[in-house]
Amino acid sequence: MGATDKTVKIKNLVLRSGRFGKPRRMVLPSGGIIDSTHHNVATAIYPLGTVIELWNSLTGVPGSTATIGSEGWSEFVYGQFDSPGGDPTAAARQVCVPVTLTDLFDFTNDPASEVAQHLAVVSISAMTTDLYGWFWSGGVCPCDIVGSGLAGSTTIACVSAAIAAGSAVQAAALSADALGLQITSGTEPPMGSLMVLPT
Repeated sequence: MGATDKTVKIKNLVLRSGRFGKPRRMVLPSGGIIDSTHHNVATAIYPLGTVIELWNSLTGVPGSTATIGSEGWSEFVYGQFDSPGGDPTAAARQVCVPVTLTDLFDFTNDPASEVAQHLAVVSISAMTTDLYGWFWSGGVCPCDIVGSGLAGSTTIACVSAAIAAGSAVQAAALSADALGLQITSGTEPPMGSLMVLPT
């Protein structure tokens, strides 16, 4: 990140659910949400745009080490990671947006392709260009579901302006070559909001 970029704790972010359609409630996919059989894979295992809802429990799920955050439903959308400009690479906790409005499930964190800020999602792990996997798209931060990549103490980048609890947020270009969060401006609908949770 550049010198002017700031961070907020990921556990305080809540994304607006239902932006990609009605989710299906289901059990955790085999091996976990970031298992290599269906996440960051060369061939899509689920139809693009599949939306699922999983319960983020504070009592822990198999394979999870994160117990800080909020209990509630977390929503995920299945999509493809794209990097039209060749960079930046997608690590966990990066804000991504659709590359174009005609391909809503082709996501990038490249600010040069920034469109549809209200449809922004968050990557739940490192992603390889052109591969398929899950993105956090709604509900409480899935700290327990994902594990260390979205552990409650980790942070997500935002622009220099302070973001207070209760603020609606949207995707924004950082001083680094990536996307982060900023307070919603203009008529663009928010992707979510920040809240304060017990530490």
